[in-house]
Parts: sequence; C-alpha cells; structure tokens
Amino acid sequence: MRFSLILSLMILGGCGVDYSLGDDGEVSSPPANPHGVDFVDNFVLSQIDETDIIIYADTSGSMEQELLTMGDNVLELTNQLKTHAANWHLMAVTGPSGCGVNGWFTETTTNFDTLFANAIITKPDPDDEDEMGLQNVERAIANSFDGGCNDGFLREDSMLHVIFISDENDESPGFETNDYWRDYAESIVDMKGNASLVKFSAVAGPVPNGCDGAEPGGGYAEVVEQTAGEFVSICKNWPDELETLADASIYVEIFPLTEVPIVSTIEVVINNLPIEGTWLYEPTANQIRFVSDPPKSGDNIAINYITAGPVD
Repeated sequence: MRFSLILSLMILGGCGVDYSLGDDGEVSSPPANPHGVDFVDNFVLSQIDETDIIIYADTSGSMEQELLTMGDNVLELTNQLKTHAANWHLMAVTGPSGCGVNGWFTETTTNFDTLFANAIITKPDPDDEDEMGLQNVERAIANSFDGGCNDGFLREDSMLHVIFISDENDESPGFETNDYWRDYAESIVDMKGNASLVKFSAVAGPVPNGCDGAEPGGGYAEVVEQTAGEFVSICKNWPDELETLADASIYVEIFPLTEVPIVSTIEVVINNLPIEGTWLYEPTANQIRFVSDPPKSGDNIAINYITAGPVD
C-alpha cells in the first residue's frame, strides 16, 4: 500500500535524494540501492479528517438482536468520531442493490440515529442475498459515483471504512474457492483509487472455530487482516468496541518500505523515540504493521534498516 494522500513520505537513501509519492500511490523513480546500504523511510502522519463508513448488516433471522444493538449504539460510534473532529458519512447496506437503506447520513442529518437504526434491520427484497457482504459492499461503492443511488457518499480524500456485522461467513459468489475475497477487495480498492484509504473491519465469529451461536467469519477475516482493520468477536460484548471501530476509521497501521530490509536491522522510531513490541514486519508485502498503539496524527515516523536488496 502507498499513502499518497494521508502521509507525506520522504525517502532518504545512500545518495541523499528525496522522492515522493504520486497520485497513483507509487514512488516516482525509486533509487536502486545496493545490498547493505543504510536506509530510512520517513513518514509524517497527517490528519485524516474525513471518513466514509459503510456498515454492512447480515439481516438473516439469527441476527435480529445484534442489529437492534447496533442501532441502539450508533451514537457511541459517531460521538467517538466527533472527539477526533472527523467529518463522517455513514451508510447502512443490507441487500444486493448496494443502495444505502434510507440513503446516507451525516452529522447534520435530522434524526440520523433513528434513520440508521431502522435501516440496519431492513431486510432486502428479495432477501436471498442478505449474507453476501463483500458483493453487496462492492455494489454499494459502484453506486457511489455520478448518478448512482449512493452518489455523493464517497469522497476522494476520505478514509473508506467498511464494517461487516454477521454471525456467518461471507457467501458472496465464489466463496467456495480460496482467496475469492481478493477479487472483491481489489475491486473496492480500485474504485476508491487509493489502497491506503481503504480499511475493512468486522463484528463476526472468530476464525477458525467461530463461537457460541456464530460460524467463523470467513471472507471477512481475510479482508480485515489485509487492511489492518479491527476484528471483533460477535460473541463478546462487542458494543464496548465501537470506540475502537471509530478509531480505526482515522488511524493508519501499515507503512510500506521502499527497499527490502535485513530484518534484524529494522528500527522503528516515532517522534525520535525507538519503539518496540507494537509492530511487526510482513515480508510478503514488505511493510511494517502496527499491531497496537498505532501512530497518531502529527507523529513523525522513521523506519531505519540496512537493505538486503531492491524491492521486486
């Protein structure tokens, strides 16, 4: 992922030349560093002051109480966003049309909490695709452009945060195959136009065993992990985690590295203080992921390492 809109990135290599990220999220003319060069990726985390939140609701019969609970507690979510001065859009999606039920809401929408509470329990007609969360959210995004039923919901520079609430696995077309979820996730990212501004979270059954009354949330768990979202067990008192879900709408946990590091040499520094125990290196994606205490707006992050070779 590349943070072209929410991060100012300066890359300092052996030649001391500065590089920046373009609108397409790619580093322009990255340096070809030899093995064994000291390297640092510097990030300045800017404020994410806009977030567009889709809450997908599985409206099958077993979910009735969970969705009533979400409706009763939506102000916990929006009040936490208010503490961050975040300008939010909110939409409930339940069916295959992808259209937000009762439209989409902002802080100035009259009685938005009541409208949302009614929306999230509204079954689609027909309701035979009410457990296809990835498909239905993909359609919601597709309908967020000119002339679509969700026109105006999605903003260019906002964080798109999708929260799935379900007690079953995702059953979108293709779910019987491994990695089917990638196609949906990539489609949503492509439509958004910036991978760093997309995050998936879920309130669902833990993978791989599920929990009392809930199957494992397959499909949802994978996209959550891919985007460093929050996965909350639906079998716990999950409304207590709504503030955490709100925070996930504005925090960034993933930082891509420019070069492949020698892992033992990686040092993460935030505001000139070395940080340990809160992050891990993911070699497949060549990135640092914070697993707790992610950086906040205004923080300066430096990731120091010795190169093992250039990124492919």
